Amino acid sequence: MEPEISKNDIIITKKSSSYEINDVITFAKDKNYITHRILSKNNDTYITKGDANNTADNPVTNEAIIGKVIKVYPNLGIWKEVFTNPKILVIIFVTLVIFDIAFSYEPKTNKKINIKKLNKEEPEITKNEIKEIKDNIDDLEEDYTIRLDLTQIQKNINKKINKEDKINND
Repeated sequence: MEPEISKNDIIITKKSSSYEINDVITFAKDKNYITHRILSKNNDTYITKGDANNTADNPVTNEAIIGKVIKVYPNLGIWKEVFTNPKILVIIFVTLVIFDIAFSYEPKTNKKINIKKLNKEEPEITKNEIKEIKDNIDDLEEDYTIRLDLTQIQKNINKKINKEDKINND
């Protein structure tokens, strides 16, 4: 049916009770669908011929006709072949999985170390506490940052120094 209908075109047909000369119809023949133009009409049979063919087809009965072509979508058939090809479907699936992983990736967060907050009654850290903190740090296999608030310890040290200076001065 070139040039009106080409290979890889998608057509839409509509069943009708009768067809006229020059209608383009689709009919079934030997488990195939054929789309040709009607050349002549004899009661319930039609003589068809493809626009690019030299000879007419055998007569087609009304029961064999699928319908009259009402719409042609050029080159949409290629998409059918693309999306039914297993290799292409696998490539699309893998690409979607990779995009999903790439956009949902979140870097690992650093583990937090629990360190006892020093209160006013215990201004000094004992050797056991230092060892416990060091062991906790050594157990981590990731990069880490430790921030200690030493302001209270510094205040207590300054108080002790001031007390010792007063005692020595007296």
